[in-house]
Amino acid sequence: MSANITNQTGPNGKPEPHARFERPALCAPAPAGDNQRRSRDLLRGNLLARPQGDRMTDDLAFEELPPGRYKGMVERVRYSFKAATYIVITYKLDTPDGVRRLDERLPIHAPSSSAAYFQTALGKGRVAEILRTKGLSLADAQAAGGIRALPGLLEGSAICVVTRNREAAGFNCPVVHHIEAL
Repeated sequence: MSANITNQTGPNGKPEPHARFERPALCAPAPAGDNQRRSRDLLRGNLLARPQGDRMTDDLAFEELPPGRYKGMVERVRYSFKAATYIVITYKLDTPDGVRRLDERLPIHAPSSSAAYFQTALGKGRVAEILRTKGLSLADAQAAGGIRALPGLLEGSAICVVTRNREAAGFNCPVVHHIEAL
């Protein structure tokens, strides 16, 4: 569709720089931003519109990690604050197939009235296992600043991660069973 320009000339006979446009009855929507356009194209199946640097692949294969003992380290510690505070520990594992990462999300603090309160024993227990590999205890972590001090105390810890598999949606997914010292 095209828009009609009304003829508006200035005192010198030249068109004004901001000529008025008559609006057609049906207008095309405003152009979408790059992200909106990319999402729309992917939803419509236009795979050629996907940028080449995107990591999305068409591969639906799932590589299982066999249960076992893996040398590794605590790569990252972060928190998720909901009704209960969850600690998310990312382990970097050395496997025969190369480096693999495994996230573990455990409650570490909750009000005593919360349904997650008794599950905080799992999170505190896992933190205690990792601290024990460094010769520290929960009391040492509490003295160092409590929950806020945990990333500094845990990240970079060289550990042995013992994994088991748990079925999720028909796939065997690795879960951390316990932590040992190297």
